[in-house]
Amino acid sequence: MIDNIKKILEASENVHGYILKDVTSESKELFFVKQELDMNRAKKVHYYSVTVFNDFTEGENKFKGNSTIKLSPSMSTVEMTEKIELAALSASFVKNPHYDLVEKTNKQTQSIHSNFSDKSISDFLPELIELMFKHDCYENGGINSGEIFINKHDKRFISSTGIDVTSTSYTAQMEIVTDWTEDGEAVEIFTVLDFSEFDREMIEEEIKNAIENTKDRAIAVPMPELNNVDIILSDANVDEFFSYYPSRANVGSIFSRISDAKVGDNIQGDEILGDKVTITLVPEIKGSIRNSYIDGEGTILDDLELYADGELKTYYGSTRISQYLDVESKGIYGNTKVNPGSKTIAELKSTPYLECVFFSDFQMNSMTGDFGGEIRLARYFDGEKIIPVTGGSITGNIKDVQNEMYFSSEVATSNNFNGPKIIKLKNVSIAS
Repeated sequence: MIDNIKKILEASENVHGYILKDVTSESKELFFVKQELDMNRAKKVHYYSVTVFNDFTEGENKFKGNSTIKLSPSMSTVEMTEKIELAALSASFVKNPHYDLVEKTNKQTQSIHSNFSDKSISDFLPELIELMFKHDCYENGGINSGEIFINKHDKRFISSTGIDVTSTSYTAQMEIVTDWTEDGEAVEIFTVLDFSEFDREMIEEEIKNAIENTKDRAIAVPMPELNNVDIILSDANVDEFFSYYPSRANVGSIFSRISDAKVGDNIQGDEILGDKVTITLVPEIKGSIRNSYIDGEGTILDDLELYADGELKTYYGSTRISQYLDVESKGIYGNTKVNPGSKTIAELKSTPYLECVFFSDFQMNSMTGDFGGEIRLARYFDGEKIIPVTGGSITGNIKDVQNEMYFSSEVATSNNFNGPKIIKLKNVSIAS
């Protein structure tokens, strides 16, 4: 089938380059209500994704248009030919300034190992079920419902420039709804875990924390009026906060003038009182569902130091935009590592703070640097005791806090992010 598609592409006068992806995905899915299995489903999907490129000129301007289609193994040669020619026609209306496709290099892509490959993915389901309900043992609440997904992906990447890479990867997801009733009031929290490695300790801890957080949310008191209290962010909120920095260094942001960051500049300013930002983009983080040593355009990926002690070292992003900016193409990454800081969690929590555990939707605006969200659960330490609180919101701007922010020396991994377990911020507004 692959050879047939390649013949059609190479025989077409309207196709001037292509990227062909052969994808087979196998999945096992379980759905629970309380501890009762409600649905058991298995799927296997095989398809081909084809991006065709069409080079054309208008006057003195050269363009490279593109269009992406999916082909099914059940299609005949005539059907595939018609669909490819239609895609090539569509590409002729896309007026991207001309650029070159990624060329084959001598670099070898590394394979990504997951312990899901040690046996059939079905064999992991009993263990995941056990972990989901291990701490579902409270009278006032626990697991209301849950879903388990395990996926195996076999992929082959082929380009008209000679790249031909195969890979196997695994992704898994657990979605749980936890509930808790306290004094007649019931609350629910929705939690999603994404991972590509079976890590019993991590999964058990995350589910246990979800139940405990739901309990704290049920007993939480309204947010008091707080002034001049440091903010602590943890878990996925840390990932969202740091997303500002890679976004500012992406060639897409530079090209569209969303970012004015320049290589060699210190993005944190000249007088840094707290910890300095060092960020590395990496092809692989153990357990990440975004692991890959080749990006969607065919660029082979290596570890890429993006910031060192606050200084922007390089740009990164798509080969097309990189060529428009006349900078070296470094590729598109899915994983981020942030260096830990100078203080332990115990040190960061030794003075009053408001630790924001989860929000209705915490967001970082990479264009303006504004961040914030409405608080669903936080823990306020008044210097003597920790009080679960709810309601209110926080707002701030990263430009006002980045000269004095502190990262824990302890690190944690949250899917495709590895970095400080918590960060402590000053100059953040708290509304009750």
